Amino acid sequence: MQKPKRHPYTNLLIQQHHTDNVNVQYPQIMGLANMETQNKLNTAIKNKVFGLMAENGVKRKDLEEMTGSFEVKLNQGRWLSIVFTNYAYWKEAAHGLTLQDSVNMDVNVGKIYTLSDLFKANSFYKTRLTSIIKKKFKEYQFPLIQPYESVKNDDRFFLTSKNLVIYYQSYEYTPYYVGLPEFPIPLTSLSPILIPELLANLRP
Repeated sequence: MQKPKRHPYTNLLIQQHHTDNVNVQYPQIMGLANMETQNKLNTAIKNKVFGLMAENGVKRKDLEEMTGSFEVKLNQGRWLSIVFTNYAYWKEAAHGLTLQDSVNMDVNVGKIYTLSDLFKANSFYKTRLTSIIKKKFKEYQFPLIQPYESVKNDDRFFLTSKNLVIYYQSYEYTPYYVGLPEFPIPLTSLSPILIPELLANLRP
């Protein structure tokens, strides 16, 4: 009987940024053989976290509370995908606001992936993804505050072992009460246009 194949994973250490009204947790990578790569990726993580804090108004004088957390969506082989969530509430606001950002990286070579990096050249991936997401908007019956036209190169996403998940912020296309709409797309359905190193490292 064959033993199950074990996937190596990346070790993470939880760090915290804390002031009177701000409490944000984020991970830092530890234990990589190449310290230059480790430092590069940790800087990228911190830039995402503190960039999200700035985007959500950490310097506003009327800030009452800000919290931040993270979730590791994929930690398998060379791939690491992390989602950062930031919630802020301001004095006399009707409600707070939650924002998300993510980082998707190859820990072996220190590469940070954008959406376009996941696909082969000349694959017309935006056309394919746009068609899928438009259908999902209708399927989920999300109300729109502006038309959804197309996937963009800088759309935010994360990876799981089975899906590419593209997501949008509150008020980007949908009203606040919808939350942050997510659109999971099976990697197997995209396999003809995905870069081979992505598929190779996600197979069981």
